[in-house]
Amino acid sequence: MRKSELYGQPMCLLNTRPANDSWIVEVAKMRNLAVIDTLTETIVPGMVSISATRLPAFLEGQQILVWDAPLQKRTLAKLFGNGVEVGMLDIAPEIGKEIPQTADKSLVRIKELSTVAKYAGREVSDLDVFVNLFHSFVRKREKIAAGEDESFDLQLVTLGTIGDIMPLLDENRIIIRNGIKSLAAAPPARQGPRPGIAELLEKLELSGSRFDVKEIAWKLCPAINAARRMGCPEKAAALFFEKDRAARERLAAELVEMNKQRKLLEEEIWSVAEPMAYRSLADHHEKLALVYGSEINKGVTGLIAQRIARRFEVPAVVVCFAGDVYTGSVRSARGYNIGSLLEQCADLFIDSGGHEFAGGFSLYRDNWDALRERLKTAAYAIELDGEREGQTVYIDAELPPEYLTPDLLNLVDRFAPYGKDNEQLIFMAKNLVVEDLNFIGKVESKHLRMILAGGKYKWPALYWDAAVRVLNKEFGKGDRVDAAFTLSRDWYKGIATPQMIITDLRKSE
Repeated sequence: MRKSELYGQPMCLLNTRPANDSWIVEVAKMRNLAVIDTLTETIVPGMVSISATRLPAFLEGQQILVWDAPLQKRTLAKLFGNGVEVGMLDIAPEIGKEIPQTADKSLVRIKELSTVAKYAGREVSDLDVFVNLFHSFVRKREKIAAGEDESFDLQLVTLGTIGDIMPLLDENRIIIRNGIKSLAAAPPARQGPRPGIAELLEKLELSGSRFDVKEIAWKLCPAINAARRMGCPEKAAALFFEKDRAARERLAAELVEMNKQRKLLEEEIWSVAEPMAYRSLADHHEKLALVYGSEINKGVTGLIAQRIARRFEVPAVVVCFAGDVYTGSVRSARGYNIGSLLEQCADLFIDSGGHEFAGGFSLYRDNWDALRERLKTAAYAIELDGEREGQTVYIDAELPPEYLTPDLLNLVDRFAPYGKDNEQLIFMAKNLVVEDLNFIGKVESKHLRMILAGGKYKWPALYWDAAVRVLNKEFGKGDRVDAAFTLSRDWYKGIATPQMIITDLRKSE
């Protein structure tokens, strides 16, 4: 849009329509296809001068676009007298050329034919129809939909939406679905990833591969965030602004290396934080975990708090001691609104913020002891929802053996993208045979790789953190089992193999 002659131009869309014994004059003020202000005036013909309305001030300095200028001029003359002259441009003929089905039709008639008006879920005015037509006209004329800038901007919106763990519902689903398509497109047939992201995908060995929300959330976003967590946020910004490809490749490599260092740092701090969190539960009525100290790095307080909240299934507070100002992160668990906890301690903070499930704060060292006591008191009143996580698995569908085919992935794809508030479909199947079973894990064998036979197909399956269940002889090779699972594709050298990711499993009765 910014390459168009319309970029930044002050303009408005004006329309009049009858209403009983009066007329309604509607105006939408626009900038770069966005409605920035609206005005509605109800006028009884001959009862008021135009100078006594808000119209002159609202229209001043604007290019006024109308649909059917002769009709609009006659209406304004009827309302304010023949001496009133309003400079206007009839845009209907131009729109009719780009969108032939609107040619020689009134806005009222177009609204009757419009699916937007039928399914909007609210009353749609003639001006609403005019605004939508103008959007479509400009996009067609300027070929904005195919523009590089919009595609590149959509990629950034996609990263931000996934990285900030926004709900993947409604318009967010459309944004993410199209953003992933843009990121995965391979040039020169399609534009592909924007500069900066392209080099980072190459370093992460994701370039040219098919990936989904999980790949972005677990690999791409952490690499970008690593710059901030490791104290060099300017490197991530530079990656997106740098014009030289060689410099971008160097910056991308540095971000990937920073993320590796961040992982090592996180694991090092976790070895200290986990036992401290466990010990702190007793001081907080088993409803809150608190970790603190100078060994806690400021860059990973949020990550450690999140791990503690998941590990112990209670809200977690992690605080970094650094000089005279302490910095903390808070993460929620089991539906608790973390904002309530921050509000109870607000008078002790220099600043604080966040949303209901995650937040942060800073305070002077002199207020630390007071904060610890305040948290003990506040923890007593914390109310956590329901059972602890992991005790209940909600099944979307139980599948008979004949349904266990790779075609199920086509059904799974229709509900994508998956993420917050749109979790992956969980299926259940009974009497699967464990035909093969192996332990996997780099340091210690914590996970399982299996072959499960059901129906006419044998499924590769992964079961995370489940090695101990085999060691405890809860099930083994040759057993029949009932499994709850999600379905995914395991990509290797461009070839996709359907696989199960086991959520829970038990011996069949």
